[in-house]
Amino acid sequence: MQTGIMVILWSLAGFFVGSIPFALLIGKLLFKIDIRKYGDGNPGATNLGKAKGFVWIVIAGFFDFLKGAIPAGVCYYLLDITDWGIVPIALAPIAGHAFSPFLKFNGGKAIAATYGVWAGLTIWEVPVFLALSTFFFSIFQKVHSWIQVIVMMSLLVFILIRFPGEPALYPFIAIWTFNFLIIVIKHSNELHCWPQPQPWIFKLRKKH
Repeated sequence: MQTGIMVILWSLAGFFVGSIPFALLIGKLLFKIDIRKYGDGNPGATNLGKAKGFVWIVIAGFFDFLKGAIPAGVCYYLLDITDWGIVPIALAPIAGHAFSPFLKFNGGKAIAATYGVWAGLTIWEVPVFLALSTFFFSIFQKVHSWIQVIVMMSLLVFILIRFPGEPALYPFIAIWTFNFLIIVIKHSNELHCWPQPQPWIFKLRKKH
């Protein structure tokens, strides 16, 4: 099969799988609840956890992770699509998760799918960087959405440092660019305010 056709088919498949709202389905099928009535009204794993406990965040988040990791990993490592064709394939699950046609194009915030896609592309490197960066910046920043934006901005620096001169560099930058835009769009409701330092920073300033 020609690479161009494979790219189209895998992109469509990735978008379709990415569009499946696993957290919402788990809530409805197992618990007869609509998780959009909890937390911030988002149909993602976090609100399933708020409704039914932390373990369900892990379960639903794992499914969201896989729908990004599998198409990206299969195409990048098994089918050897490592040129610009990997860009739409990698972005499709993230876009599907964020703008699900099953939810009138109003999906989740695409964090788990983002982790999954970058795991498919880099195995452990970017997911570990994202996790550590999230932990680090959450020490100083109070607003969750700003943490995600700052983490994604730091990811660009990591990509530039980690992959200089490699063929993957520019496709990865393209993937990052649209991934970043999706994250910003999905968190825009909480980005109207300025970043807010954690309370301990103000206490530290008062002591000095």
